[in-house]
Amino acid sequence: MARKVLIVSIVVLVLVAAGVGGFLLWRGAQESALSSEQALELVEGDLAQEQFADTGREWGSGEPLEYASSEVTDIAPSPSDAAVTIAHVSSVYENSSISMTVSWEAAFSRSGDAWEGRGYTQVDQHVEPTGPISDEVLVAHVPTLMQLVDESPHTDADGDTVRLSDLYVSGTQFEVVENSTGSDGGTASISIFAMSGIQSYSGTLTASFAWDDAAGDWSLTGCSVDDGAYAPSYDGLIGTWNGTLVSTDSSMMACYGGREHPATITVKSVDSVAGTATMDISCVVHNHPAIDGSDAASSPGDEYVTASDVLVTLQEAGRFKIYESATPAEYTVYLNVRDGGGLTLRVETEQHGFVSTSAGTVCARQDEYELAKSPTEATGAEDSATTQDPATEGSTREDPFVRNAREQLGVPDGPGITYEMGEPYFWEGAGITVTPITFYEGGSYVASADCTEDGSPVTSIMAYAAP
Repeated sequence: MARKVLIVSIVVLVLVAAGVGGFLLWRGAQESALSSEQALELVEGDLAQEQFADTGREWGSGEPLEYASSEVTDIAPSPSDAAVTIAHVSSVYENSSISMTVSWEAAFSRSGDAWEGRGYTQVDQHVEPTGPISDEVLVAHVPTLMQLVDESPHTDADGDTVRLSDLYVSGTQFEVVENSTGSDGGTASISIFAMSGIQSYSGTLTASFAWDDAAGDWSLTGCSVDDGAYAPSYDGLIGTWNGTLVSTDSSMMACYGGREHPATITVKSVDSVAGTATMDISCVVHNHPAIDGSDAASSPGDEYVTASDVLVTLQEAGRFKIYESATPAEYTVYLNVRDGGGLTLRVETEQHGFVSTSAGTVCARQDEYELAKSPTEATGAEDSATTQDPATEGSTREDPFVRNAREQLGVPDGPGITYEMGEPYFWEGAGITVTPITFYEGGSYVASADCTEDGSPVTSIMAYAAP
Protein backbone atom coordinates (compact mmCIF):
# COMPACT_ATOMS: atom_id res chain seq x y z
CA MET A 1 0.00 0.00 0.00
CA ALA A 2 2.81 2.40 0.88
CA ARG A 3 4.46 1.54 -2.38
CA LYS A 4 1.31 2.48 -4.34
CA VAL A 5 1.07 5.79 -2.52
CA LEU A 6 4.69 6.51 -3.34
CA ILE A 7 4.16 5.74 -7.01
CA VAL A 8 1.08 7.95 -7.17
CA SER A 9 2.95 10.79 -5.47
CA ILE A 10 5.79 10.53 -7.95
CA VAL A 11 3.35 10.59 -10.87
CA VAL A 12 1.63 13.65 -9.44
CA LEU A 13 4.93 15.40 -8.95
CA VAL A 14 5.92 14.62 -12.54
CA LEU A 15 2.63 15.92 -13.88
CA VAL A 16 2.86 19.09 -11.79
CA ALA A 17 6.42 19.67 -12.92
CA ALA A 18 5.41 19.12 -16.53
CA GLY A 19 2.53 21.56 -16.17
CA VAL A 20 4.67 24.22 -14.56
CA GLY A 21 7.32 23.74 -17.20
CA GLY A 22 4.75 23.99 -19.98
CA PHE A 23 3.26 27.10 -18.46
CA LEU A 24 6.69 28.69 -18.15
CA LEU A 25 7.47 27.81 -21.76
CA TRP A 26 4.11 29.21 -22.91
CA ARG A 27 4.63 32.36 -20.84
CA GLY A 28 8.13 32.79 -22.21
CA ALA A 29 6.82 32.42 -25.75
CA GLN A 30 4.13 34.97 -25.06
CA GLU A 31 6.60 37.42 -23.58
CA SER A 32 8.95 37.01 -26.57
CA ALA A 33 6.21 37.47 -29.24
CA LEU A 34 6.12 40.81 -31.10
CA SER A 35 3.30 43.03 -29.82
CA SER A 36 1.46 45.79 -31.72
CA GLU A 37 2.89 48.36 -29.33
CA GLN A 38 6.47 47.13 -29.91
CA ALA A 39 6.03 47.06 -33.69
CA LEU A 40 4.57 50.59 -33.76
CA GLU A 41 7.27 51.93 -31.46
CA LEU A 42 9.97 50.57 -33.76
CA VAL A 43 8.53 51.76 -37.08
CA GLU A 44 6.28 54.79 -36.48
CA GLY A 45 9.11 57.33 -36.36
CA ASP A 46 10.20 56.37 -39.87
CA LEU A 47 6.66 56.23 -41.23
CA ALA A 48 6.02 59.75 -39.93
CA GLN A 49 8.96 60.97 -42.02
CA GLU A 50 7.63 59.52 -45.28
CA GLN A 51 6.93 62.28 -47.82
CA PHE A 52 3.73 62.29 -49.87
CA ALA A 53 2.34 65.07 -52.06
CA ASP A 54 -1.07 65.39 -53.66
CA THR A 55 0.29 64.85 -57.18
CA GLY A 56 -0.55 62.48 -60.00
CA ARG A 57 -4.26 63.30 -59.77
CA GLU A 58 -5.95 65.63 -62.27
CA TRP A 59 -7.67 67.56 -59.49
CA GLY A 60 -4.91 67.17 -56.92
CA SER A 61 -3.72 70.32 -55.19
CA GLY A 62 -0.03 69.44 -55.23
CA GLU A 63 0.08 70.22 -51.50
CA PRO A 64 2.21 67.97 -49.28
CA LEU A 65 0.43 65.47 -47.05
CA GLU A 66 1.08 65.62 -43.32
CA TYR A 67 1.43 62.49 -41.20
CA ALA A 68 -1.58 61.91 -38.93
CA SER A 69 -1.50 58.45 -37.32
CA SER A 70 -0.65 54.73 -37.64
CA GLU A 71 -2.06 51.46 -36.32
CA VAL A 72 -0.97 47.84 -36.53
CA THR A 73 -3.69 45.74 -38.15
CA ASP A 74 -2.05 42.30 -38.14
CA ILE A 75 1.07 40.41 -36.94
CA ALA A 76 2.10 37.00 -38.29
CA PRO A 77 5.23 34.92 -38.92
CA SER A 78 6.86 35.40 -42.29
CA PRO A 79 5.83 32.61 -44.66
CA SER A 80 9.32 32.55 -46.13
CA ASP A 81 11.56 33.03 -43.07
CA ALA A 82 10.75 31.56 -39.65
CA ALA A 83 13.09 34.03 -37.95
CA VAL A 84 11.09 37.01 -39.24
CA THR A 85 7.75 38.39 -38.06
CA ILE A 86 5.62 40.56 -40.35
CA ALA A 87 3.41 43.38 -39.08
CA HIS A 88 0.86 45.09 -41.32
CA VAL A 89 0.62 48.79 -40.50
CA SER A 90 -1.94 51.33 -41.74
CA SER A 91 -0.84 55.00 -41.79
CA VAL A 92 -2.91 58.11 -42.53
CA TYR A 93 -1.54 61.25 -44.27
CA GLU A 94 -3.72 64.33 -44.81
CA ASN A 95 -4.00 67.79 -46.35
CA SER A 96 -6.89 70.22 -46.74
CA SER A 97 -8.54 68.21 -49.53
CA ILE A 98 -7.84 64.52 -49.07
CA SER A 99 -6.89 61.77 -46.63
CA MET A 100 -4.53 59.06 -47.90
CA THR A 101 -4.38 55.70 -46.09
CA VAL A 102 -1.13 53.87 -46.85
CA SER A 103 -0.69 50.15 -46.05
CA TRP A 104 2.80 49.00 -45.09
CA GLU A 105 4.36 45.59 -44.55
CA ALA A 106 7.06 45.85 -41.86
CA ALA A 107 9.55 43.07 -41.01
CA PHE A 108 11.01 42.39 -37.53
CA SER A 109 13.38 39.85 -35.97
CA ARG A 110 14.75 39.04 -32.51
CA SER A 111 18.20 40.24 -31.52
CA GLY A 112 18.91 38.69 -28.14
CA ASP A 113 16.09 39.67 -25.86
CA ALA A 114 14.89 42.57 -28.03
CA TRP A 115 13.06 43.05 -31.32
CA GLU A 116 14.53 45.12 -34.10
CA GLY A 117 13.10 46.41 -37.40
CA ARG A 118 14.28 45.05 -40.71
CA GLY A 119 12.61 47.57 -43.03
CA TYR A 120 9.16 48.10 -44.52
CA THR A 121 7.53 48.35 -47.93
CA GLN A 122 4.37 50.03 -49.19
CA VAL A 123 1.77 47.56 -50.38
CA ASP A 124 -1.30 49.74 -51.03
CA GLN A 125 -2.85 53.19 -50.68
CA HIS A 126 -6.38 54.57 -50.73
CA VAL A 127 -7.52 58.18 -51.15
CA GLU A 128 -10.77 59.73 -49.96
CA PRO A 129 -11.87 63.37 -49.96
CA THR A 130 -11.99 65.31 -46.71
CA GLY A 131 -12.42 68.79 -48.19
CA PRO A 132 -13.07 70.61 -51.48
CA ILE A 133 -11.01 70.80 -54.65
CA SER A 134 -8.65 73.70 -54.06
CA ASP A 135 -9.64 77.02 -55.64
CA GLU A 136 -6.22 77.27 -57.29
CA VAL A 137 -6.74 73.95 -59.06
CA LEU A 138 -10.20 75.00 -60.26
CA VAL A 139 -8.77 78.23 -61.68
CA ALA A 140 -5.96 76.36 -63.43
CA HIS A 141 -8.54 74.13 -65.13
CA VAL A 142 -10.62 76.97 -66.60
CA PRO A 143 -9.25 76.39 -70.17
CA THR A 144 -10.32 72.73 -69.86
CA LEU A 145 -13.77 73.76 -68.64
CA MET A 146 -14.14 76.18 -71.55
CA GLN A 147 -13.24 73.44 -74.04
CA LEU A 148 -15.94 71.25 -72.54
CA VAL A 149 -18.52 74.04 -72.97
CA ASP A 150 -17.28 74.64 -76.54
CA GLU A 151 -18.23 71.09 -77.48
CA SER A 152 -21.74 72.56 -77.77
CA PRO A 153 -20.95 75.89 -79.51
CA HIS A 154 -23.03 78.97 -78.86
CA THR A 155 -24.77 80.72 -81.76
CA ASP A 156 -25.08 84.52 -81.67
CA ALA A 157 -27.88 86.71 -83.03
CA ASP A 158 -26.32 86.68 -86.51
CA GLY A 159 -26.22 82.88 -86.59
CA ASP A 160 -22.45 82.75 -86.17
CA THR A 161 -20.81 80.12 -83.97
CA VAL A 162 -19.04 81.63 -80.97
CA ARG A 163 -16.63 79.74 -78.67
CA LEU A 164 -15.42 80.73 -75.23
CA SER A 165 -11.87 79.69 -76.11
CA ASP A 166 -11.88 82.35 -78.86
CA LEU A 167 -13.26 85.13 -76.66
CA TYR A 168 -11.36 84.59 -73.41
CA VAL A 169 -7.80 84.91 -74.70
CA SER A 170 -6.26 88.22 -73.60
CA GLY A 171 -6.55 90.16 -70.36
CA THR A 172 -8.12 87.14 -68.68
CA GLN A 173 -9.04 86.89 -65.01
CA PHE A 174 -10.67 83.89 -63.33
CA GLU A 175 -12.05 83.78 -59.78
CA VAL A 176 -13.76 81.00 -57.80
CA VAL A 177 -16.98 82.44 -56.36
CA GLU A 178 -18.55 79.22 -55.03
CA ASN A 179 -17.01 75.84 -54.19
CA SER A 180 -19.12 73.06 -52.68
CA THR A 181 -17.04 70.14 -53.95
CA GLY A 182 -16.33 67.28 -51.56
CA SER A 183 -17.00 63.59 -50.94
CA ASP A 184 -20.40 63.87 -52.67
CA GLY A 185 -18.89 65.49 -55.78
CA GLY A 186 -20.56 68.89 -55.68
CA THR A 187 -20.27 71.96 -57.89
CA ALA A 188 -18.02 74.97 -58.34
CA SER A 189 -18.75 78.36 -59.92
CA ILE A 190 -15.96 80.44 -61.47
CA SER A 191 -16.31 83.99 -62.74
CA ILE A 192 -14.45 84.57 -66.01
CA PHE A 193 -13.33 87.87 -67.51
CA ALA A 194 -11.42 88.87 -70.65
CA MET A 195 -10.35 92.22 -72.07
CA SER A 196 -9.60 92.52 -75.77
CA GLY A 197 -8.92 96.05 -76.88
CA ILE A 198 -11.79 98.19 -75.62
CA GLN A 199 -14.23 95.28 -75.39
CA SER A 200 -14.64 92.99 -72.43
CA TYR A 201 -16.44 89.72 -71.77
CA SER A 202 -17.60 88.32 -68.45
CA GLY A 203 -19.63 85.37 -67.26
CA THR A 204 -19.78 82.44 -64.84
CA LEU A 205 -18.73 78.85 -65.46
CA THR A 206 -20.49 76.19 -63.36
CA ALA A 207 -18.77 72.81 -63.15
CA SER A 208 -20.19 69.65 -61.56
CA PHE A 209 -18.15 66.76 -60.15
CA ALA A 210 -18.46 63.21 -58.82
CA TRP A 211 -15.98 61.38 -56.61
CA ASP A 212 -14.39 58.37 -58.34
CA ASP A 213 -13.34 56.05 -55.53
CA ALA A 214 -11.46 53.68 -57.82
CA ALA A 215 -9.37 56.49 -59.30
CA GLY A 216 -9.04 58.32 -55.99
CA ASP A 217 -9.96 61.60 -57.65
CA TRP A 218 -12.87 63.79 -58.64
CA SER A 219 -14.29 63.38 -62.13
CA LEU A 220 -15.79 66.23 -64.11
CA THR A 221 -19.38 65.36 -65.01
CA GLY A 222 -20.48 68.56 -66.73
CA CYS A 223 -19.92 72.27 -67.26
CA SER A 224 -22.13 75.17 -68.36
CA VAL A 225 -21.86 78.94 -68.77
CA ASP A 226 -24.42 81.74 -68.72
CA ASP A 227 -25.42 83.24 -72.08
CA GLY A 228 -24.12 86.64 -70.99
CA ALA A 229 -20.56 85.30 -71.21
CA TYR A 230 -20.74 85.66 -75.00
CA ALA A 231 -21.91 89.29 -75.04
CA PRO A 232 -19.26 92.01 -75.59
CA SER A 233 -19.30 95.05 -73.34
CA TYR A 234 -17.31 98.23 -72.77
CA ASP A 235 -17.60 97.87 -68.99
CA GLY A 236 -14.07 96.51 -68.75
CA LEU A 237 -12.75 99.92 -69.79
CA ILE A 238 -13.92 101.53 -66.56
CA GLY A 239 -11.00 102.30 -64.27
CA THR A 240 -7.53 103.79 -64.51
CA TRP A 241 -5.15 102.77 -67.28
CA ASN A 242 -1.51 103.54 -66.57
CA GLY A 243 0.90 104.26 -69.38
CA THR A 244 4.55 103.26 -69.80
CA LEU A 245 6.57 105.31 -72.26
CA VAL A 246 7.78 102.91 -74.96
CA SER A 247 9.03 105.42 -77.54
CA THR A 248 9.48 109.11 -78.17
CA ASP A 249 9.91 110.47 -81.68
CA SER A 250 11.16 113.88 -82.69
CA SER A 251 12.87 115.56 -85.60
CA MET A 252 15.26 117.00 -83.01
CA MET A 253 16.90 115.71 -79.83
CA ALA A 254 14.61 113.52 -77.76
CA CYS A 255 12.89 114.55 -74.54
CA TYR A 256 11.91 111.72 -72.19
CA GLY A 257 9.65 113.77 -69.91
CA GLY A 258 6.89 111.21 -70.44
CA ARG A 259 8.97 108.51 -68.75
CA GLU A 260 9.08 110.31 -65.41
CA HIS A 261 5.42 111.39 -65.71
CA PRO A 262 3.66 108.77 -67.85
CA ALA A 263 0.25 109.30 -69.36
CA THR A 264 -2.90 107.85 -67.80
CA ILE A 265 -6.54 107.67 -68.73
CA THR A 266 -9.31 107.14 -66.19
CA VAL A 267 -12.52 105.90 -67.73
CA LYS A 268 -15.43 106.98 -65.54
CA SER A 269 -18.40 105.63 -67.46
CA VAL A 270 -19.33 103.93 -70.71
CA ASP A 271 -22.42 103.75 -72.90
CA SER A 272 -22.31 100.46 -74.80
CA VAL A 273 -25.36 101.39 -76.87
CA ALA A 274 -23.99 104.76 -78.02
CA GLY A 275 -20.42 103.44 -78.15
CA THR A 276 -19.02 106.28 -76.01
CA ALA A 277 -16.97 106.72 -72.86
CA THR A 278 -16.33 109.58 -70.46
CA MET A 279 -12.75 109.81 -69.24
CA ASP A 280 -10.00 111.95 -67.73
CA ILE A 281 -6.80 112.14 -69.79
CA SER A 282 -3.47 113.07 -68.18
CA CYS A 283 -0.18 113.41 -70.05
CA VAL A 284 3.02 115.41 -70.52
CA VAL A 285 2.82 118.20 -73.09
CA HIS A 286 6.21 119.33 -74.43
CA ASN A 287 5.68 123.08 -74.22
CA HIS A 288 9.27 123.90 -75.15
CA PRO A 289 11.39 124.51 -78.25
CA ALA A 290 14.07 122.23 -79.68
CA ILE A 291 16.68 120.81 -77.32
CA ASP A 292 20.30 121.69 -77.95
CA GLY A 293 23.17 119.26 -77.53
CA SER A 294 21.81 115.85 -76.56
CA ASP A 295 18.71 113.93 -75.53
CA ALA A 296 17.18 115.04 -72.23
CA ALA A 297 15.38 113.21 -69.43
CA SER A 298 13.05 116.22 -69.20
CA SER A 299 12.98 119.85 -70.23
CA PRO A 300 11.80 123.17 -68.81
CA GLY A 301 8.37 123.64 -70.29
CA ASP A 302 7.27 120.01 -69.93
CA GLU A 303 3.81 120.28 -68.41
CA TYR A 304 1.70 117.46 -66.98
CA VAL A 305 -1.89 118.35 -67.82
CA THR A 306 -5.27 116.73 -67.24
CA ALA A 307 -8.36 117.03 -69.41
CA SER A 308 -11.42 116.06 -67.38
CA ASP A 309 -14.72 114.47 -68.39
CA VAL A 310 -13.80 114.06 -72.04
CA LEU A 311 -16.54 112.39 -74.10
CA VAL A 312 -14.96 109.92 -76.52
CA THR A 313 -16.58 108.04 -79.38
CA LEU A 314 -15.03 104.58 -79.27
CA GLN A 315 -13.70 102.48 -82.13
CA GLU A 316 -13.12 98.77 -81.81
CA ALA A 317 -9.92 98.65 -83.87
CA GLY A 318 -7.15 100.91 -85.11
CA ARG A 319 -5.97 104.34 -83.99
CA PHE A 320 -8.47 107.13 -83.35
CA LYS A 321 -8.40 110.64 -81.90
CA ILE A 322 -9.77 111.04 -78.38
CA TYR A 323 -8.73 114.61 -77.49
CA GLU A 324 -7.07 117.76 -78.81
CA SER A 325 -6.31 121.12 -77.21
CA ALA A 326 -4.44 124.34 -77.91
CA THR A 327 -3.28 124.87 -74.31
CA PRO A 328 -0.68 124.85 -72.87
CA ALA A 329 0.50 123.87 -76.36
CA GLU A 330 -1.23 122.38 -79.35
CA TYR A 331 -1.44 118.67 -78.64
CA THR A 332 -3.53 115.73 -79.77
CA VAL A 333 -4.13 112.40 -78.03
CA TYR A 334 -4.86 109.17 -79.89
CA LEU A 335 -5.96 105.78 -78.58
CA ASN A 336 -4.87 102.72 -80.55
CA VAL A 337 -6.56 99.30 -80.37
CA ARG A 338 -4.00 96.81 -81.67
CA ASP A 339 -4.86 93.63 -83.54
CA GLY A 340 -3.65 91.55 -80.58
CA GLY A 341 -6.06 93.37 -78.26
CA GLY A 342 -3.61 95.67 -76.47
CA LEU A 343 -4.06 99.43 -76.04
CA THR A 344 -1.54 102.19 -76.67
CA LEU A 345 -1.80 105.95 -76.27
CA ARG A 346 -0.06 108.50 -78.50
CA VAL A 347 0.45 112.15 -77.52
CA GLU A 348 1.50 114.52 -80.31
CA THR A 349 2.73 118.01 -79.36
CA GLU A 350 2.49 120.37 -82.31
CA GLN A 351 3.27 123.92 -81.20
CA HIS A 352 7.07 124.09 -81.32
CA GLY A 353 9.61 122.94 -83.90
CA PHE A 354 7.57 122.28 -87.00
CA VAL A 355 9.48 120.38 -89.66
CA SER A 356 8.63 120.75 -93.34
CA THR A 357 8.77 117.67 -95.52
CA SER A 358 7.48 116.72 -98.95
CA ALA A 359 4.48 115.26 -97.15
CA GLY A 360 3.76 118.54 -95.38
CA THR A 361 4.15 119.70 -91.79
CA VAL A 362 4.64 117.02 -89.16
CA CYS A 363 4.42 117.18 -85.37
CA ALA A 364 7.51 118.11 -83.40
CA ARG A 365 7.17 115.48 -80.69
CA GLN A 366 5.35 112.20 -80.46
CA ASP A 367 5.22 110.05 -77.30
CA GLU A 368 3.88 106.48 -77.40
CA TYR A 369 2.65 104.75 -74.23
CA GLU A 370 1.72 101.14 -73.55
CA LEU A 371 -1.45 101.10 -71.44
CA ALA A 372 -2.16 98.55 -68.72
CA LYS A 373 -4.94 98.38 -66.19
CA SER A 374 -4.86 96.98 -62.67
CA PRO A 375 -6.38 93.46 -62.88
CA THR A 376 -8.35 93.91 -59.64
CA GLU A 377 -10.05 96.99 -61.11
CA ALA A 378 -11.50 94.86 -63.88
CA THR A 379 -13.33 92.45 -61.58
CA GLY A 380 -12.97 93.82 -58.04
CA ALA A 381 -11.46 90.44 -57.16
CA GLU A 382 -9.59 90.34 -53.87
CA ASP A 383 -8.56 87.68 -51.37
CA SER A 384 -9.50 84.75 -53.60
CA ALA A 385 -7.88 82.43 -56.10
CA THR A 386 -7.48 84.36 -59.33
CA THR A 387 -5.25 84.29 -62.36
CA GLN A 388 -4.46 87.09 -64.78
CA ASP A 389 -3.05 87.32 -68.24
CA PRO A 390 0.59 88.40 -67.67
CA ALA A 391 0.23 91.06 -70.34
CA THR A 392 -2.22 92.96 -68.13
CA GLU A 393 -0.72 92.27 -64.73
CA GLY A 394 1.22 95.51 -64.59
CA SER A 395 2.41 98.37 -66.70
CA THR A 396 5.86 96.81 -67.11
CA ARG A 397 4.56 93.57 -68.63
CA GLU A 398 4.70 92.86 -72.37
CA ASP A 399 2.01 91.51 -74.63
CA PRO A 400 2.82 88.23 -76.42
CA PHE A 401 3.70 89.96 -79.71
CA VAL A 402 6.34 92.21 -78.14
CA ARG A 403 7.75 89.48 -75.90
CA ASN A 404 8.15 87.05 -78.80
CA ALA A 405 9.82 89.65 -81.01
CA ARG A 406 12.17 90.75 -78.23
CA GLU A 407 13.23 87.22 -77.34
CA GLN A 408 13.82 86.15 -80.96
CA LEU A 409 15.86 89.26 -81.70
CA GLY A 410 17.97 88.65 -78.59
CA VAL A 411 16.95 91.90 -76.91
CA PRO A 412 17.47 91.73 -73.11
CA ASP A 413 14.57 92.28 -70.74
CA GLY A 414 15.25 95.37 -68.65
CA PRO A 415 13.83 98.73 -67.58
CA GLY A 416 15.96 100.55 -70.17
CA ILE A 417 14.37 98.70 -73.09
CA THR A 418 11.63 100.52 -75.03
CA TYR A 419 10.07 99.82 -78.40
CA GLU A 420 8.07 101.39 -81.19
CA MET A 421 5.64 99.61 -83.48
CA GLY A 422 4.83 100.67 -87.02
CA GLU A 423 1.65 100.20 -89.00
CA PRO A 424 0.99 96.69 -90.38
CA TYR A 425 1.46 96.21 -94.13
CA PHE A 426 1.01 93.40 -96.66
CA TRP A 427 4.32 91.76 -97.62
CA GLU A 428 3.75 90.57 -101.17
CA GLY A 429 6.88 88.40 -101.22
CA ALA A 430 5.38 86.03 -98.66
CA GLY A 431 1.72 86.90 -99.06
CA ILE A 432 1.28 87.81 -95.38
CA THR A 433 0.68 90.87 -93.24
CA VAL A 434 3.62 91.94 -91.07
CA THR A 435 4.12 94.62 -88.42
CA PRO A 436 7.41 96.52 -87.93
CA ILE A 437 8.85 96.78 -84.43
CA THR A 438 11.96 98.67 -83.33
CA PHE A 439 13.70 98.28 -79.97
CA TYR A 440 15.73 100.91 -78.11
CA GLU A 441 18.01 100.67 -75.11
CA GLY A 442 18.47 103.87 -73.17
CA GLY A 443 17.00 105.68 -76.16
CA SER A 444 19.48 104.17 -78.65
CA TYR A 445 18.46 101.84 -81.47
CA VAL A 446 19.42 98.19 -80.80
CA ALA A 447 17.20 95.91 -82.94
CA SER A 448 14.29 95.79 -85.37
CA ALA A 449 12.28 93.48 -87.59
CA ASP A 450 9.00 93.11 -89.42
CA CYS A 451 7.02 90.37 -87.69
CA THR A 452 4.07 88.05 -88.18
CA GLU A 453 0.97 88.44 -86.05
CA ASP A 454 2.53 86.45 -83.19
CA GLY A 455 5.70 88.57 -83.12
CA SER A 456 7.99 86.21 -85.07
CA PRO A 457 10.56 88.21 -87.11
CA VAL A 458 10.38 87.31 -90.82
CA THR A 459 11.94 90.18 -92.80
CA SER A 460 14.10 93.31 -92.41
CA ILE A 461 15.68 91.58 -89.41
CA MET A 462 18.39 93.38 -87.44
CA ALA A 463 19.31 91.32 -84.38
CA TYR A 464 20.22 92.94 -81.07
CA ALA A 465 23.48 94.89 -80.93
CA ALA A 466 24.32 96.63 -77.65
CA PRO A 467 24.59 100.42 -77.94
